[in-house]
Amino acid sequence: MAMLIFKKLVKKPNEKVFNRLLDLAEKKDFEVYDISLPKGIDGLYCSLGEKRQVILLDTSKVGSSLNFVFAHELGHATLHKDKTNTALYFKDKGHNRRAEREADRFAGKLLKLLNRRYFYGN
Repeated sequence: MAMLIFKKLVKKPNEKVFNRLLDLAEKKDFEVYDISLPKGIDGLYCSLGEKRQVILLDTSKVGSSLNFVFAHELGHATLHKDKTNTALYFKDKGHNRRAEREADRFAGKLLKLLNRRYFYGN
């Protein structure tokens, strides 16, 4: 059995949107880790009891793709915290489509706001 390696994510130079997403996660006391995930899974949110919430991201994805997955998992953490223990983001429209659509909309709105702030000065 292969050992999973969890690496705590830290801010990246010149990645304003990613860094702000990380700030938002840390402000909510979410732990965010980089881990190599199975094919088809780009991110994972899980609640481990009352006080420990974890977001796992496969950072082999870069740029806006990584930011979308991160914002999507923040959406699960915000919208579905008490509804489910885990929520997966599958490229092929995984199970629980409603929760996935809600997390997608959350991510889209959050990224639109952050992109407007950092790239358009609005």
